[in-house]
Amino acid sequence: MLWAEKGYVACEDQMYLPVPEFVEGQAHHSGRKAPKYFTDKKTGNLIVKGRRFVAEFDLAIGTLTALKYRGKDVFVPGQGPELNAFRAIINNDGWAARGWFENGLHNLFHSAAGMIVEEKDGCVEVSFEVLSRAPFGSHLEGSTASPSCSIVDDKDKLDVISFTSHVTWTVARDGSVTLRSKITSDKPELPLGRLGYVMRVPASMDHVKYYGRGPEENY
Repeated sequence: MLWAEKGYVACEDQMYLPVPEFVEGQAHHSGRKAPKYFTDKKTGNLIVKGRRFVAEFDLAIGTLTALKYRGKDVFVPGQGPELNAFRAIINNDGWAARGWFENGLHNLFHSAAGMIVEEKDGCVEVSFEVLSRAPFGSHLEGSTASPSCSIVDDKDKLDVISFTSHVTWTVARDGSVTLRSKITSDKPELPLGRLGYVMRVPASMDHVKYYGRGPEENY
């Protein structure tokens, strides 16, 4: 290949590597006491507290809203993990992006329908059923390749996608937090550009490792 130096990897494969099954709460520090949990009288949030860590759950939107280890924030308080089904569009997305805006994927709001708190094997499990949807749809005006392209709200378009997430947060003795999530929607035929969780980390966390493939463009 004229465009690559000798030894350049043109392709590669991934293989399954068996690992021991992880058992949540199987304490690396089994001698520690189980975390305590209680409701904050001022905010109404659920607090799970252990040695040198505090986790706070927002019961209105059903997510972890603050997490501190040794007094330091893991993410910006109030901007913890929330379901995200949108990403910046690229030229190849023309066939699908229209549906993303029509369904308001860029403008999801979240609300919790219920909560269950249990203590299991020295851990605290917090489970929610979360509904995520936009209040209305939108559309794009202008070319996506133009800086003048804008998003216009269609407040009369109410037939937007709804996501239902059954999530369980497990807070272990040592303060480690595990999230399990089962997500469904009422429009499974809608192609999504992304589905996952997004949160904002403090500006002090300025060292990042990116595990995408390269050196060409990758996602």
